[in-house]
Amino acid sequence: MKTHEWLVSISKVLLDDDGNITGVLAIDTSIERLFNVILGEDNRYRTSYSYVVKEDQTFIIYPDSKYLNRKLPDLIGPVDFNARSGRFSYTFNGNDKFAHYTNIDELGWTVVTVVNKAEVLNPIIAKTTTVLLIVIASVVFIGWYMTNSLRKKIINPLKILRQQTAEIIKGESVVTGTHQYPDNEIGEIASDIAQLTEKELYRKNKQLSELNKELEKLSTTDKLTGLPNRRKIENELDKTFSLWKRYRRPFTLLMIDIDDFKKINDSYGHQVGDVVLAELGRIFRRILRNTDVPSRWGGEEFLILCPETGRDEGIKIAEKIRSAVEDHDFGLGEKVTVSVGVCEAKDNTSLNALLKEVDDKMYEAKRSGKNRVCA
Repeated sequence: MKTHEWLVSISKVLLDDDGNITGVLAIDTSIERLFNVILGEDNRYRTSYSYVVKEDQTFIIYPDSKYLNRKLPDLIGPVDFNARSGRFSYTFNGNDKFAHYTNIDELGWTVVTVVNKAEVLNPIIAKTTTVLLIVIASVVFIGWYMTNSLRKKIINPLKILRQQTAEIIKGESVVTGTHQYPDNEIGEIASDIAQLTEKELYRKNKQLSELNKELEKLSTTDKLTGLPNRRKIENELDKTFSLWKRYRRPFTLLMIDIDDFKKINDSYGHQVGDVVLAELGRIFRRILRNTDVPSRWGGEEFLILCPETGRDEGIKIAEKIRSAVEDHDFGLGEKVTVSVGVCEAKDNTSLNALLKEVDDKMYEAKRSGKNRVCA
């Protein structure tokens, strides 16, 4: 865009562990640089020249610009480039041509060098068969030399860059300078891009890791109370119940419901009701042990998982919570109380059965006059 040169661009898509596209690396080099290599004048043959075609045999480099973007078969008929390299002959503009091609698989290019048959054969016929063999060997060598030169200057640094980029994407430790790039302009560019990629991917991965942690926290935390939400506590219950079934590791559940919470919402408004819920979350975090897992089960109901805890100890924890809530000043001018159901895992056939049992105990506390613990 700045110099108005034609460029050749070679790019690599970057994928994350899930196969999602996260970016693209690309290296550009000017067509003029490739012209200087591929279309360099061969003083031994006045009619010799080279050109490059893509996989669909469209000209992308040609001495006469009017043939660019045209297809080789349209000019000389079908040509088979299936081998790594080879020879063919054809007639073009009334001249019989000798041609040698070499495929560059990494780019999808085919480099073709051609010369008029007459210019090659007439001196050979005039001389000896030995001269014929030498000339043909020279033509083959020219094609190999040009292809090998192009590979060293362009393909090798790109292959090294692709390898290093793949290592970076996989999370493998890449130390700057481990990969040796050719001492040319493209090698320098590839080295700079590799270093930039390593630094940028490290920064992006760090940002992504922090975002994932935040998303995990948001997805498992009740926004209002700051307690684990139902999804989080269900995961903890599954793990704890599995340990109980296999090793009979004791645990107790506390189901807590705010008494007459609808009355609070109706009398003071839902915003005040939200304040009550948030205060309960703070009370739970202050009173409970580090091993206990309090959660908002739904609405005004809370579920507390107490690992390594029997029924009697669970009743003590429940009474401590009930008493703390009753004594807490919620700023309403009246007391807020809770009813608590307590149930220890015993011979429950399933986790759902245990949850139903502790829920029944909580409602039994409600029916018994509220502001009490039923186990």
